[in-house]
Amino acid sequence: MLFIDSFLPISHLGKKFLLILISKILPSMLSAIFKDIWVPKVARLLLTLNHGRKLFQNKIRRGGQRKPNS
Repeated sequence: MLFIDSFLPISHLGKKFLLILISKILPSMLSAIFKDIWVPKVARLLLTLNHGRKLFQNKIRRGGQRKPNS
């Protein structure tokens, strides 16, 4: 309530209405945003991280194989 008070000086009834509005609309908006934006980004990030880790491990293995030969 204090958070809303600092930005919007409105009546008690108005605050209740606003809170109900936020609690009803925000979750659906967030879930839509999450599905549309975050899931693809996270999936891409995980794929690139996994790919990078494989490349890094291959470099380490190659480096480890070269050392005994030299």
